[in-house]
Amino acid sequence: TDSREAESVYKQFHPDLVMLDIKMPHLDGFQVMEQLKHANGDSFVPILVLTGEADESFCLRALESGATDFLIKPYNASEVLARIHNLLKVRQLQCELENKNDFLEDKVRERTAQLRESEEHFRALIENNWDLIGVVDQSGLIRYITPSLERLLGYRLEEISGQPMLDFIHPDDMG
Repeated sequence: TDSREAESVYKQFHPDLVMLDIKMPHLDGFQVMEQLKHANGDSFVPILVLTGEADESFCLRALESGATDFLIKPYNASEVLARIHNLLKVRQLQCELENKNDFLEDKVRERTAQLRESEEHFRALIENNWDLIGVVDQSGLIRYITPSLERLLGYRLEEISGQPMLDFIHPDDMG
């Protein structure tokens, strides 16, 4: 493939592995890897770089540019096949992980919607209840009381929120 067409071919076929020579006419492998980063989005697709350069800094640059692995020419056929196999296995595991994450995110959305519905139901029950129900924190301060407080006692929640609960209990009612 002409290196100038690499991005469009990549988008068209959605490969599980990209094998890429660094020295190519028009665009070099580093430029192609940069294009593939943008075309790939969040998905992981391994890139196997093929090169005749054995220089350590060159290979490091390839890895930093997005290569997952590299092979230096001349190639050993069994090593090429082993690396391809390993990279495809990594891709398969990555796809399985992405699928499981998608499944879990769907479940979280579903459970969140159920929880929200349950909360709305509970809130409607509490807010329309004529019983006086309250929440007091560990230090004895009022944090919430049902709207029936105003109907029964004439207080609004804003007036007593944060006040000590004992201040609202008649001395004769305390033991």
